[in-house]
Amino acid sequence: MPIVNVYIDRGTRLETPLWWSEFFSEALSSWEVHWVSGKDILKGAPDHILFPGGSASVFARNLGKKRRKHIVEWVRNGGSYIGVCAGAYLASSEYHWSLHLLPLTIPDRHWRRGTKAVSIECIHEPLSSGTHQVLYANGPVFENWESVDVWAIFKSNLIAEGGTHKMRGTPAICHGTCGNGIVTLFSPHLEKTPDMRKDLANSLEYIAKIANQ
Repeated sequence: MPIVNVYIDRGTRLETPLWWSEFFSEALSSWEVHWVSGKDILKGAPDHILFPGGSASVFARNLGKKRRKHIVEWVRNGGSYIGVCAGAYLASSEYHWSLHLLPLTIPDRHWRRGTKAVSIECIHEPLSSGTHQVLYANGPVFENWESVDVWAIFKSNLIAEGGTHKMRGTPAICHGTCGNGIVTLFSPHLEKTPDMRKDLANSLEYIAKIANQ
């Protein structure tokens, strides 16, 4: 039974545990889910840690420099990091508070692209191939993804006011390694997209499988 610690602390929204609790209950009931604070993010020997949507900079401040370092060490020693929206920002290599788990950067400081349905094209297992509509809420738009596996790309092209960097063709979902660990990042919210919950469940099952290899 995979064990996942889900960060529910400063920087998350009140409804965040409701969405994820519903997802795990419906789609991955076999997983053991622990709702944890920043200080307990690695408590109990989890197989995976999951940082959801919210504010990545607040996550980072709440964790503190020492705990962020412990997370990086834990991943490098074989842990599995799952980041969604803000959690994906946190794992990037863009900001001074970033975890630098993958060499992904964010070229446009104008990140407020809006909250709406966008199109993604799934191009890699374990996702269902083809184009799908998913909920997007100001998730990261990455560059420098040559060293990671891209599981899905954006087909929509939201550009923030004052911004220049295009969304279309950039990774919506990607996966890579950090030392002996693995990192999987979701810019959009599959957990809030009913038609994509099965794909999210398949993705997490796939992650659990390769994490044990």
